[in-house]
Amino acid sequence: MRRIHWKVNARVQKFMIKQYEDPREIRYYVLLDPAYNEIDLKDIQVRESENFARDDMLELTASIISALLDQKQWVELETWHPARMFQASNEAGHLNYFRRQLALLPQKSERSMGSQIERINIGSSMAYYIFVVRFLTPDLARQIISLRNSSLGLMLCLMESSAEPDINMLYDELVNNNIKIVQARDIIQTGNLRENPEEAV
Repeated sequence: MRRIHWKVNARVQKFMIKQYEDPREIRYYVLLDPAYNEIDLKDIQVRESENFARDDMLELTASIISALLDQKQWVELETWHPARMFQASNEAGHLNYFRRQLALLPQKSERSMGSQIERINIGSSMAYYIFVVRFLTPDLARQIISLRNSSLGLMLCLMESSAEPDINMLYDELVNNNIKIVQARDIIQTGNLRENPEEAV
């Protein structure tokens, strides 16, 4: 967990920009879609694999939040259980509140990322948005790009590679719109994590 946190912290540091306003005027809005176990799987090994992948997503999300709280950044997390749950803080000591909210997520996704984005109330441009999803789709890419002019920055964290035939074109379109893409495999896989946190990029 600590090594994952070091790697995530480096990515988040690159994503953040320094501001001189009250930190509470800038917020980091975190959304995730734990789209695992969408069907009743009979194969126990496949079901366990889905559960482990979902745990990785929740742990990665918690590590992103932890990195932001360590920098005294204002973080807001919205999830669905299926009712809406909301947590907001800029105190590192409040990480367990966010973890508890993530732990309460049901095994099946109650609201897709697309529908969550549609509900976002763009009241201020002083916000970053971090989206944690299983994989990218063309519709999701378009929805994320639509937020680029009403935010300080956008980060997309992908747990898996997409089977979309034009996935590289989607990545290019996101990058060309200044959207940061993070592949979870670059952070979670032990072989890609360096022993020295100061070397993490």
